Amino acid sequence: MNTHFSIIIAIWLLSIAPIYSYSACDDIDIHFLIDTDSIINNGENIQTFIKSIIWNGNSEYSAISIALYGDDMPSRMSSNIIINLAETDSIVQRVQQEHTILGKLEMIFSSITTLTDPAQQTTITISDAFKHSNDQYKPLQISESQRVNEFFIFDFHNKLLQNNDDLCWLLYHDVIINKNIHFMMGKKYKSLHIQCDNINGNVYDDRIDSRTFFNFYHIVMERIYDITCPSNIDIDGMGDLSLGNNVQWIDPKVIIRCDLVEIINDDITAPFELDATKSMIQVLHYNDADNTFKINDYLIVQKDESKILSGLGCWSLIYKIIDITTTDDTKLN
Repeated sequence: MNTHFSIIIAIWLLSIAPIYSYSACDDIDIHFLIDTDSIINNGENIQTFIKSIIWNGNSEYSAISIALYGDDMPSRMSSNIIINLAETDSIVQRVQQEHTILGKLEMIFSSITTLTDPAQQTTITISDAFKHSNDQYKPLQISESQRVNEFFIFDFHNKLLQNNDDLCWLLYHDVIINKNIHFMMGKKYKSLHIQCDNINGNVYDDRIDSRTFFNFYHIVMERIYDITCPSNIDIDGMGDLSLGNNVQWIDPKVIIRCDLVEIINDDITAPFELDATKSMIQVLHYNDADNTFKINDYLIVQKDESKILSGLGCWSLIYKIIDITTTDDTKLN
């Protein structure tokens, strides 16, 4: 029988060492390869897209890389990688990460859109950009053979669909273990016709699925979050269950106490339900931290930590955040 609980999260601001709750997402490396045509014609929407992934669609220990390619690159740029994986690894401070990434994007995007002198421009091919992004130093929280890499390749004029050579080259490299490529097309397309000289089989069948091509102007962000924030758990006897990007594991270190009030129901077959007007969880927060708790997100308890949390009054395994209340700062002596 499924149980569903709604709670209010009350956040106490305490002057203590940093403590975090953490998402249920797997740790992956997210690569953005952005063409200069997309920057010139759609730069603001791309920044909004990346910002949304930072806040809503990744793990605290995912890393983000941004590389540029195209014909209008400033020749004075020392590297086409403007954000590398090492800079953004461990992103508990999302405000800081957003400031770093969007600040660099705005500066570089502005220099590209205002540069009109061909003598100061150079070209970087998509294959070179992909190689530079793939070959960069990668965080080592987990084995490189286990860490998944998701590549989002922007193509404003759908040039990759017009000339399949680069597209086929990228799809061949997609077969490498733990590397998945997603094309963000800037123009509408009715159908895909991809012809590759592939001696190893049909590239269409082997490499392309429903998450390979996206029309950037008709994106459902939840589908993107499923890519950047995969969260699958193994259920005994049932296989994998996807939790989605709106789920966090409860970290017992952040919990002060739970005050849970059950609604009395005479129907013994009905699921338990908490009184949302009276139930509350108090959690630790510190003055300069980013609040990772979000309204309508879910909190779940890992099996190994259920006894610890029960001792704090948190006897349910699943919660939904329906409101957040911040109290005044409290100083600890």
